[in-house]
Amino acid sequence: MFEPHWRGRPMDSARWTLTRLPDGRLQMTIAHAPLRGITPAMLAWWFRNIGGTMLWQGCERQRYHVWHPRDHIHWALAREAPGGGVRPGASFRIVEAFQANPRYRIDVTDRVVDLSEAGITLVGRSGGRAVFR
Repeated sequence: MFEPHWRGRPMDSARWTLTRLPDGRLQMTIAHAPLRGITPAMLAWWFRNIGGTMLWQGCERQRYHVWHPRDHIHWALAREAPGGGVRPGASFRIVEAFQANPRYRIDVTDRVVDLSEAGITLVGRSGGRAVFR
């Protein structure tokens, strides 16, 4: 992990909801403040290429770490999509610690259900139920 020379946005710049669905699942939705100058096509490209590296602050860094350097610990393509690559049908392994707190660490493998200019939907399983992220 590295410390960037910039501060992240404040927590109150995003709106989130936590809803219990009729079947007992929890659905979390996060609406981040818009990123000026970033288009939906750019975000779709980012997620299709998240496993690569980029030059940041003079050093080569994992894109996943640059995206959120304090919380993001590890990303790997656990399984390519049918036909190869990162698109629906692929699986991501994600390790994070929300608010950089080890108590909030997750280590999950999720299947990519949607990856388009409309957004990204990941689905994992917990307690035998589908978990949408």
